[in-house]
Amino acid sequence: MRVTCHLGVDQDFYHHSHLHTGLALLAEEGALDLHFRPPPQAKTFYSLGGWTMLHVEVPHQPLRRIAVDTVDRSDEFSLPLAQDADVYLKRSFHPPDLSCLPADLQAKVIPYGLNYACRSPRQTHRVLCATASSLLGAASRALISGAASRDALWHRIRQFQVIPPWSFFELPPDRPAETVILFQTRLWDPAVVFPDNGELVNRNRIDLIRALRREFPRQFRGGLAPEPYAKKHFPDLLATEAFRHHEFIEFSKRFAIGIYTRGLHHSDAFKLPEYLASSKAILAEPFRNTLPSPLVAGQHYLAFDDTASCLAHCENLLRDHEALRALRHQTWQYYISQVRPQVHIADCLRRALNSAENQAILVQ
Repeated sequence: MRVTCHLGVDQDFYHHSHLHTGLALLAEEGALDLHFRPPPQAKTFYSLGGWTMLHVEVPHQPLRRIAVDTVDRSDEFSLPLAQDADVYLKRSFHPPDLSCLPADLQAKVIPYGLNYACRSPRQTHRVLCATASSLLGAASRALISGAASRDALWHRIRQFQVIPPWSFFELPPDRPAETVILFQTRLWDPAVVFPDNGELVNRNRIDLIRALRREFPRQFRGGLAPEPYAKKHFPDLLATEAFRHHEFIEFSKRFAIGIYTRGLHHSDAFKLPEYLASSKAILAEPFRNTLPSPLVAGQHYLAFDDTASCLAHCENLLRDHEALRALRHQTWQYYISQVRPQVHIADCLRRALNSAENQAILVQ
């Protein structure tokens, strides 16, 4: 199988790093022949922001064009990419929102699954080499166009380079972890997150942190990321430890219990697969989006609808070490079978190729 992944300087390498890592690891295993290429000039939409296109060639079969959409919003699509693709893999897959697409394009969309930022040395080298000339050109344009463009470009490059390696996230359940509850999160300025309700998202997180600090003063770690909005409005709830990404992952792996609240626009936040990778016992708000393989409440996580039910789950897990151990083993099994980069991307390719084949049969 030959896979060409299209890269461009305007692509969000951070959100696509899990895809690139999975592809590179599969190539290292000999499972596919991988190439990173810039998009054709006539099809610059192949690699913009949170979208990219894969061309997959299998012997004796027609070329398959597989779009990958990693954006947060479930009602946002790249129409040109959907029109050009045979299959459209969408991270935030919420079936009711497919109605904003024409009927023929709706049938192309299938769930991508959980996404988070990770990398491998081989993938980093290949991505940077493939985009070197484009990055140099973009850097020259940024120098000419001013400080804002220059700062934005360097931020994107730096953000990609400091992503932790994929194996750094992993901690199997047979490794020791402290029986401690972790919830470290961020607040959003409600003025910049429309159409989501930023005030509601923030309020739920604030109430939960306050309750956890009150009820479990010695068994809770976390707080609000010390960003400008939180510093201004809730300085008493700021986290004081490990709020940079790499530091937070190392810090997070020490603790056996993790609390998860929904991402912005109901997206599945990166924190969820990061928790799975470190085999945490996860307490989570109900998930809205559809995954290729569902996370089952009571098996892979414990669901809560309000602060009181979250506190009750915490109390039970702190007392019942066997329940804690069993839940950690279930989250680890889900991670190694569904989320680990090479496994996840292999499954994405398999499902996309099967879906494309079924679509071709229907068209005939």
